[in-house]
Amino acid sequence: MAVKSSGELSFNTDIVGEWGGTAPHQLSEYYGSDTVPASGEIKFSDFYGTTAFTPISATGGSTSTYTDGEGNTIKVHTFTSSGTFTVSDVGTIGTVDVMVAGGGGGSSNQYSGLWSGGGGGGGVLIGSDKSVSAQGYSVTIGGGAGAGGTGSSSSVFGGTANGGGSGGGEGGAGGTGGCGGGEGGNHTGVGGSGNQGSSGGMTGYGTNGGRGGGYQYGGGGGGGAGQVGGDGNVGGNSGGCGGDGKSSSITGSSVLYAPGGGGGNGARGGRCGVGSGSSYGRGGEAGVGGNSGVVIISYRSA
Repeated sequence: MAVKSSGELSFNTDIVGEWGGTAPHQLSEYYGSDTVPASGEIKFSDFYGTTAFTPISATGGSTSTYTDGEGNTIKVHTFTSSGTFTVSDVGTIGTVDVMVAGGGGGSSNQYSGLWSGGGGGGGVLIGSDKSVSAQGYSVTIGGGAGAGGTGSSSSVFGGTANGGGSGGGEGGAGGTGGCGGGEGGNHTGVGGSGNQGSSGGMTGYGTNGGRGGGYQYGGGGGGGAGQVGGDGNVGGNSGGCGGDGKSSSITGSSVLYAPGGGGGNGARGGRCGVGSGSSYGRGGEAGVGGNSGVVIISYRSA
């Protein structure tokens, strides 16, 4: 934060607190700092609005900004296709926050998805204070799977968010992935396993898919990055609910990433649908493919 722009200043709290230095402190050690004179007399008022902060300079993806609760401007880089995050200057802080979601798994289109389990959402990685240097960082965005397929992984900074597992066809197992796919209906067993672990110093999130609802009932929901997939034949829904996505406020607002797809409704009718969350990394529901993942990087810029 900058030194306040008006009112009484405390040497230790306001000036030294912002500018640091070596004890015992004196005003002359701050000659030429920001708008402070480089020589001669220095007054406390010369420090109004000054700051020791310099931002990271970086390019890549689509960019936006927001103001956080402390009045800092935060810059956000959103990658929806593969590219490069290029840092030319690390600034004062030299660290970034990051959220990565893998591509969503596809639900089987057997019998037009009537009995299918929902595709699993992509795995999610969340990291804070990741150190960066002046270089280009490769960003890979995992594609969503076609019907019945496993999503592709997304990666950055040495961390990999796995693609979501496939939703099973009638009586078929849900696939393993970042989040597991739902088991196919007309059968009762177990949903696919979520295999997203921590990676590249970032914390991983992924859950299991739901199981099928049994004879004549629909498939289980795909796991979401924040909630397991629902079982079929629960709460009046023949097809299970997709699990909700994982919450992140990296863009300045709380968003759920990588929800699971809902299971097909079987012969009994009625299904719950996709879990709550954005389209990024979403698993497909009832015979539909999954959605592509995303990489989001943010840092203080002012």
